[in-house]
Amino acid sequence: DTLVTIPSSPFGVRVFQKIIVTKQPAVIAIERTPIFPVPEVTAVNNVGAVVPVDFNITVDLAYDGSATIIPHPFLIGTLSGMTVLGVVPFPDVTIPTTFTELPGVVLRFGTTFPGVPTTDSIPF
Repeated sequence: DTLVTIPSSPFGVRVFQKIIVTKQPAVIAIERTPIFPVPEVTAVNNVGAVVPVDFNITVDLAYDGSATIIPHPFLIGTLSGMTVLGVVPFPDVTIPTTFTELPGVVLRFGTTFPGVPTTDSIPF
């Protein structure tokens, strides 16, 4: 018996270190209508290269500059998703009622992957 070793092709290793918002919500959201444009986030490493593996990402509604999450049902729809090649959109996220008319809330994206901080959208 002869052992044959075949090397793989070269590959890189990336570490999922942050979430970036690649599609921001508009400055104004309309109640009972999905947020537009469709919010989308991407999993990246510390230099912004996409980490093309599946991760679970969640979205919450929060006050801008605050650690306070606004409780449901002020944000409805599919509030978590798996990245596909590092990207996940949230096409049906909706604010069902008006509770602020001034830009002052953000979409807060997070993951349970260790060491990755939450990321906020622009205020709307």
